[in-house]
Order: sequence, then C-alpha cells, then structure tokens
Amino acid sequence: MFNIFVLALMAILAGIAIRNFYVIFSQKSKITETTRVNKPKKSFANLFLPKDRHIIIEDYEKTFGREDFLGVLLPDDLVFIGKEHFKITRMDDGFYIEDLDTKNGTTINGNEIKGSGKIKLENRDEILVAKTLPIKYLENKMSWIM
Repeated sequence: MFNIFVLALMAILAGIAIRNFYVIFSQKSKITETTRVNKPKKSFANLFLPKDRHIIIEDYEKTFGREDFLGVLLPDDLVFIGKEHFKITRMDDGFYIEDLDTKNGTTINGNEIKGSGKIKLENRDEILVAKTLPIKYLENKMSWIM
C-alpha cells in the first residue's frame, strides 16, 4: 500500500516538473517577439468651475453631486444641486454626460438634457448644473509612450 502511494506521488511530481520545463523552455510565439503593442491614448477632461477651481476627470465613470461643489457655491445655492446630480462616463469616442433625473436638471450649451440619457460632450461645452453652477468642459488627449 505504501509503495502505491509513493509511486502516485512521484508521478504527480514528475508531471509538474515536465510541465514547468515545457513552459520555461518552449519557443515563444513570433508574434509576441516581432509585434510592438502601443498603449492606448489616455484621455482625460477638465471641468472648470467658478472661483478658479477645476476638477480633472480620469476615471471611466464619475458621479457628481452637491458635495463635489462645496466651497464653490454658497450653501443656499448648493441645495438646488442633487446629492447625485449628473454622471460623466468615458467611452471609446469621448466623454458623455447624463443627468440623473434631478429636480433642477442639467443643461449643455443652453439645452436641457434631463431625461435624454447619455449626451456626448464636445470640447468647450458649457454645462449649467441646476441653473446655479456654470461649468466649462475642456478635453485633453495625450499619448502614452512605451
């Protein structure tokens, strides 16, 4: 009985050793040796707020609400902005904004977007949050170098 256990254990160890030997010494694919992979362009955006403040957006998705604008607006004006007022999402072709069904809405260049779903932001768009907070949207793109 002991001999069978030892033989089984040795077979398992031999199998592991052969697999590791194969992984280490096997020939690499030519495609990985000859192909250069460029990293994607990293894009980000800036939201310019009153009082010389700005927010850099680097995440794929960011939800903004009244707490994000503390110190920019007076407390009396902050009450018009929802706790979660709008969301900016990065997609392959740029950034999109969506009003989160708030009472006082969000406008882009004077057009109300409440209930419209995701709207593509263009460079230099003017965002007005709850008719109280003007925001300038500026887009930047930079390439990553290997």
